[in-house]
Amino acid sequence: MEYRSHPILYVDDDVLNLRSFVALFGDTFQVVTAGSGEEALALLASRPVSVLLSDQRLGPGIAGTQLCAAVRERYPEIVRMIVTAYGDLDTTIAGINAGQISRYIAKPWKKDEMASALRDGIEEFYLRAFAREIQELMLAQQQRAASEVVAGRVLHQICNPTTAIHINLLCAEGALRSLDPLMGAVPAPFAATFRELRETIRDARAAAADVLGQVDRLREGEAISAPAAGEANVDRVLRAALAPLRGELGRRAALSLELGSEARVAVEPSYLGQIVLNLLPMVLAACEPARAAQNRVAVGSFGAAAPAGAAAGVDPGGGRGGFWIAFPGGDGAARAADERELDAHDDPRALALVIVRQLVTGAGGSFHIGEQADGGRELRVELPSAP
Repeated sequence: MEYRSHPILYVDDDVLNLRSFVALFGDTFQVVTAGSGEEALALLASRPVSVLLSDQRLGPGIAGTQLCAAVRERYPEIVRMIVTAYGDLDTTIAGINAGQISRYIAKPWKKDEMASALRDGIEEFYLRAFAREIQELMLAQQQRAASEVVAGRVLHQICNPTTAIHINLLCAEGALRSLDPLMGAVPAPFAATFRELRETIRDARAAAADVLGQVDRLREGEAISAPAAGEANVDRVLRAALAPLRGELGRRAALSLELGSEARVAVEPSYLGQIVLNLLPMVLAACEPARAAQNRVAVGSFGAAAPAGAAAGVDPGGGRGGFWIAFPGGDGAARAADERELDAHDDPRALALVIVRQLVTGAGGSFHIGEQADGGRELRVELPSAP
């Protein structure tokens, strides 16, 4: 062991004793000295020390046992030792029993015995540090193992039903494809609905496949990937996301859809669905049931240019597509998120907006929150158009 890499602090109120100690042991150990308990504490606050060796009697200041007690409280890893005369032995033993002192060295001491005691103190410090490191490593490994078990179970629970969904959607897609030859003989509205259903199932199947791919990557220790390149029909995603909320929205507000742009953006449908689904609960919460007759919610899509009925917003320009949602005002979460002055732990709606902003910007788009002339709010998502 390299003993000189572990500093020893020797405390004595006698300057001659300090000088003698350095002369005796300065070549073997890294020795630091202090003339009082107060000076020792100040020194310990500014540099690491492995062993504290203090005389019991330190003049008018604090005694050696008192110094060791203070060091134990502030720096419990330091090995504490006392040099004591026979008359102070009872006080020293009391300090040992109280755990303040590791050992005592009686006066007069011999150089070889002192050197041996200092080596023992450094080895004790090293072994304590090594034991702490092993404990921390074992704890970290246990936590990692527990996390891996939990993550594995969660991924298993996700994978099984998602696999079943993916297989069923493949079967449905194949069954619908087999009906293609009959579409020429049915009314045009039915054929259009059929085509939309088939595209919806195709998008759902692609989303399930994406989930399974992400699960495989997580199992292999990879991070969640960036949004995959793809193509999403904005109108179709909006209709699918709104479907489960239409009933509740109808009880809280008058809903109008201004779709028909047929905008296609360069993200997977499941990714665009995450954006929409994070926004809709906040819109729903802003519609107070007591004001259902006055509440108005409008949802629209746009391609290279916003549709005529859209609320005021930033002109997307060429190469951009997306959607907008207009809803009643007074929603503090939306305003706070727009100003980036929010605490997501205090308001789940604010957290949803932060997530949306990250999803949109991660896909190369932009997210705006504006105010309408009637005091309402407008959420606007713009994404790169599909090639």
